[in-house]
Amino acid sequence: MPSPLQDSAAAMAGKNGHSLISQDKFKQLFHTLIESQLLNEHLRSTGKPAAAAHREAGPAGLVLDLRREDTILLPSPTHFAHRVKGSKLKPLLEQAAAAPSAAILAQRLIEALTVALNNRIEKNDGIVLVLFDFAGRGDDSLSHYDAVFAAAVGAKLPILFVLESYDGFADSVAFKETHPTLPYISVDAHDIVAVYRVAQESIVRTREGSGPAVIELAPIPDGDENPVDKMHRYLETKGLPAKRWKTDAERRFEKELRAACHLQGDPLA
Repeated sequence: MPSPLQDSAAAMAGKNGHSLISQDKFKQLFHTLIESQLLNEHLRSTGKPAAAAHREAGPAGLVLDLRREDTILLPSPTHFAHRVKGSKLKPLLEQAAAAPSAAILAQRLIEALTVALNNRIEKNDGIVLVLFDFAGRGDDSLSHYDAVFAAAVGAKLPILFVLESYDGFADSVAFKETHPTLPYISVDAHDIVAVYRVAQESIVRTREGSGPAVIELAPIPDGDENPVDKMHRYLETKGLPAKRWKTDAERRFEKELRAACHLQGDPLA
């Protein structure tokens, strides 16, 4: 018999009563992934801060089913995942951002504690998802922020700490030993379906009061590929119309982008 946690996760996936992902949810995941990648490519082409190429699956799969009352804390105000959460395209394209630094990361992690504690006080069921990485920051590591994680665990705060690992899985043995009760889940950064399955249970667990978790998005061996191509192949094996869905998503995004750029007076439109 499915547990209450599994039932809640299945409901999020559009399949009340069991853990399968519905066809409508597969379509939504694929559209979200494609549009996230197209936005990310546009940001890079116009010189705006953007996420690394082919790293759209993780944040997109995690953010997709968050609620209005949930908070996302991202490395940049132009990060594509803001749009997944519901931000309009035009204001997003108008944003500017500085390069992330260790100091800004520390502030973002502390902000996650503050927002989560406020959610707990107000009993609003909101959770916090904070995305971060250590790229370009030398020997920075999870253990440098032990105090943040200890505070989150001690107060059972509703936070999902999402680590973007670019060079394979993080060396987290010491961190796990320091925080033995903190769930730590690693998942393929290029597989939005795998990420989404992790997100379903992690979001439900955290929202229901079980405390924080760490989710690591890392490339698996020989897994450095375009996540859109990866999901396209996966959908085809399930007999789903991946090609048509892809065309629909591209057309919809291009129409929205042209409208947003026209409103900005952007010649790239």
